[in-house]
Amino acid sequence: MSWALDHLLATWSKLVEFTCDRMGLIACRDKSVAICTLYTVVTGLKAKETGFDPDHYLENLEEEIVSPEDFVVFRNNTHPPLPLRIKALDLFAESATYEALCNGDDVPVRDDALR
Repeated sequence: MSWALDHLLATWSKLVEFTCDRMGLIACRDKSVAICTLYTVVTGLKAKETGFDPDHYLENLEEEIVSPEDFVVFRNNTHPPLPLRIKALDLFAESATYEALCNGDDVPVRDDALR
């Protein structure tokens, strides 16, 4: 039972990180700023000073960024890996849910783009 609870809490903790990333995007309303800020928070490096370009990064991000081997790392770390967080933030920025939140519209009950 303790392993199952640990796994559940670890998963919940990572989902919270994705939610926080989304809230940052909602607050600043700029995908590039949100991704650069996430990059800075995770790496401790300033995006402008290191030449980090969020658009270039997203263009070069593999479609499948999580493999079965990654699940061990994912389970043992407290935060999701940066590439996964950036990809999730990009998907959210392009979603109907984000558009509805920005426009003050009703949020869709189900947004298949975020599944």
